[in-house]
Amino acid sequence: MKDSDFSAALQSLGSRLAANQIERQAYYGELVRLLHQRFRPSRVNVWRLEPHRRGEEKLLACVAEFSPDPNASLRRDTLTEAEFRLYLEVLSRGGVYISNDTLSDPALASMRASYLVPSNVLALMDAAIAINGMVVGVICCEQIGHTREWRQREVTALRRSIATVNVHLARLQAEDSRGGGLPS
Repeated sequence: MKDSDFSAALQSLGSRLAANQIERQAYYGELVRLLHQRFRPSRVNVWRLEPHRRGEEKLLACVAEFSPDPNASLRRDTLTEAEFRLYLEVLSRGGVYISNDTLSDPALASMRASYLVPSNVLALMDAAIAINGMVVGVICCEQIGHTREWRQREVTALRRSIATVNVHLARLQAEDSRGGGLPS
């Protein structure tokens, strides 16, 4: 998919969300498909960061996923803070997290046995969903079955994409009377 076509489709998706022409869950579903068309990873997920057990610990909960391979569906749809803490710290600082080989990446060690190995995720290109500077979720482009060298132009395109998504969701957050977190 050409950059201009992708940008137009992403803007259109955000406009439809803002005009209440689609529900939030449909937005996430279309977003993962659109990101898959653009970057061609094995699987794309949107994860929401949410409190667990009255704020003691946080969870990452998958709210949308897409893979053209039916065998590539998620093995787990939630991760505990103990599993993702270091990864999220690094992601939060840089806005994007790139791992060409998840099995040798030290920041992913706590996720390896519980998520990466069972799901056969060997490379990832992730971006923080942030509203007002606070990370509320993650978009994950995952490569299953083999490592992948993410190109700089892909990383740059993901950064542009997440900036647009963050604007869409910040607008939604402003309208959401519940407040806090990635809009569900």
